[in-house]
Amino acid sequence: MGTVLREALECGELHAAAVRTSDGHLITIPPASWRRPFARPEDPSRETGWNDYWKRPVRAPAEAAREAFAEALAGRSIPVSMAAPRAAVYWAVPIIAQSDLARWLGSGDLPAEPLERPDGWPQRSEDLAARASEEQLYWFVVGYAVRACETGKPATRDDVRVAATRENVAGARDVEKAHANLPDRLKNPNRSKGSNRPK
Repeated sequence: MGTVLREALECGELHAAAVRTSDGHLITIPPASWRRPFARPEDPSRETGWNDYWKRPVRAPAEAAREAFAEALAGRSIPVSMAAPRAAVYWAVPIIAQSDLARWLGSGDLPAEPLERPDGWPQRSEDLAARASEEQLYWFVVGYAVRACETGKPATRDDVRVAATRENVAGARDVEKAHANLPDRLKNPNRSKGSNRPK
């Protein structure tokens, strides 16, 4: 399982965030950060030669032999470089949202989405592909409303919104607009008494 999870992170199939150790800010871990070996500042440097002028050994930085996945699995921070070449590198503790992990595993019941996402969190391609056009959304809502009427209980706006967002057909506001455009016979009547002030 660990190998499959590592490969999913390295190829970008599963996204992970990280808590930056310097300030606690959430950042997205690009797949390249999982693939790149690294050395920690405390790792011993390597002796590569001798300097005759200074009469001392020449030392090179420690060999980049650590794997990000193994370090994260052990609960240690890893270096996260931002997408641009030569961009800043931050030390951060990786985290994976339960909802993202469950979605990747193909679990039917997804936990709630996290309350906070990093800036620029990537939009899942399946989310973009699943969203319906305005016309498709309208016919989805019509179909749902007709089926509800056949059971003897016309669909409320909330019923339609929950069904459409659960199926990831569209966002809640778009669903409410589509429901408002339904013929009255397909909608649950508005039971609000409204204002009693004279017009």
